[in-house]
Amino acid sequence: MPTPARIALAALLTAGPALAQPAATLNEPCEAKDPTTAEINSREGVRLAKEGRFGEAVALFRIATRLDPCAPEHPLLLARALARQGEADEAKRHYEEVLARWPNRPEADKARDELAELVAKQQKAALPPPPPPEDPALPPDRLDAPVRPAEPPPWRLAGLITGATGLAAVGAGVFFALDAQAADDDLQTAATEPDRAAYDDLVDRRDTSSTLAWALYGVGGAMIVGGAIMYFVLDEDTPAVMGAAPTPDGGAALGLGGRF
Repeated sequence: MPTPARIALAALLTAGPALAQPAATLNEPCEAKDPTTAEINSREGVRLAKEGRFGEAVALFRIATRLDPCAPEHPLLLARALARQGEADEAKRHYEEVLARWPNRPEADKARDELAELVAKQQKAALPPPPPPEDPALPPDRLDAPVRPAEPPPWRLAGLITGATGLAAVGAGVFFALDAQAADDDLQTAATEPDRAAYDDLVDRRDTSSTLAWALYGVGGAMIVGGAIMYFVLDEDTPAVMGAAPTPDGGAALGLGGRF
């Protein structure tokens, strides 16, 4: 009659070969058809994947998986290439295959981490895009407020000021015109005097005053016309238009006007 120790030893010897086989053999038969060729295809697939040629790498990893279904690294590499190629659903199936068939192998730990990362990327891609940031220049309750145009200038007041300035310019022109006339009258007397310097001074005075008079007449007349348009034609709802134009002396002139 066998003793309990002999029974336990016989059971251990019977189970030994089964415990020595990989996890895949516990669930289904595993037979490597050509592991050497599978390894060659797998290494070539890794090289192509490093070059970004994932489509070609996937084809070689499929061959390696078919030739040696007992090696967990082949479906793991296939899942990686499929994920990089954008085939997330099929990649997830191969990751899950590695987890199911070889749960205690190091490849299963890698498959678990990479599968979690792939799922997280899918969930992030499925989320709606974030709303645009609010304009910091406006408070939150004013983001939908309509944009109102700037208030038009008081055209009548501007017309009065412009016209008055124009009248002052014309008045100054009259002053210089009278001064030019006075200098011209004095030239009649200075022509008979021996002092030539006084005569030249009167000539310069006449020419300068005459030039200033005509310039002030032009500027003052333009301002009077512009002021009249602002006062009589433009209304309070007319928008203002400001512009700049170069002058012959290299400067610039600013102007304020409106559309009517």
